Amino acid sequence: MLKLNLYGTSACHLCDEAKATILSVLPDSLLSQFFMIDIMEDDFLYSQYSLSIPVFKIFPDEAQLNWPFSREDIQEILAKYLI
Repeated sequence: MLKLNLYGTSACHLCDEAKATILSVLPDSLLSQFFMIDIMEDDFLYSQYSLSIPVFKIFPDEAQLNWPFSREDIQEILAKYLI
């Protein structure tokens, strides 16, 4: 099953911007598979992403976009899943 994670923190304005950008292009059919993951709640995630948030990651392939990314970047990375 496809899982779309946006790694960030609750106090990150760039994370809010990234979330808005993702949601602006995400088809309704994928909304239930989109998750905002707060890295502050997990030591491993914090150590992995603390210097690079926001990070958009798609599972199971682990395709990843690091900020800054655009609507076009998101559409391009999602295209292979929407065929």
